[in-house]
Amino acid sequence: MLLSLPTPRGTGIAISGEVVDLKNLLSTVQHIKSSVDRESHPHYIILNTFESEIENAQNGNRIISGKIKGFRYFWTDIILVIAILRYRAGYMETNATHQSSLRELEQCTLQAMHQLDPVTTSKLSSLVQQGMDVNDPYLLQVMENVNVLHLMNPAGKNRFKKVYGFFEEYFNRYSEVHAEFVAHLKKTAKQLKCEPTDLRAEDLELPEEGEW
Repeated sequence: MLLSLPTPRGTGIAISGEVVDLKNLLSTVQHIKSSVDRESHPHYIILNTFESEIENAQNGNRIISGKIKGFRYFWTDIILVIAILRYRAGYMETNATHQSSLRELEQCTLQAMHQLDPVTTSKLSSLVQQGMDVNDPYLLQVMENVNVLHLMNPAGKNRFKKVYGFFEEYFNRYSEVHAEFVAHLKKTAKQLKCEPTDLRAEDLELPEEGEW
């Protein structure tokens, strides 16, 4: 069984598990990622990053505490990963192990969220259950921008509480905030003579050990 806790400063989730649990989760992510038709696709890049974190946890490179193998992930990222996995799993064949791993990942995420704020958790759960729009061509750019904004918010429960607002605004293709962000991307891309989807945020500096 996958276990989870919210990180102390409200930045994300700490996920851990027995060797077999991490192995099954890794296998599930790899299986679903195989349905993506190109490596440049946002889904491939996002799932590939998640896969790497699981592998690092398996290899003991992401120790949470003591000898517990696990990894930390931003709230915004884990919600998006779950939404993409759910979406793609609905269009491909999966076995009982895949389905069980997906349920465990979703359940342990909700449990960790609930410890911080039940109201925000309920909103985010409904968002995922209803099926998020994960086919935005600018999904990767939006995600990276939101991660920067997420880290700029004051640490603690309020940092987590603001996560739902990001999904309502930046991940909603019909919102004014999203439209303004895309317009900014296009303007920047024109100046740099590239495609908007080629733009990437500067390498995000992950929190130090005590800042999660």
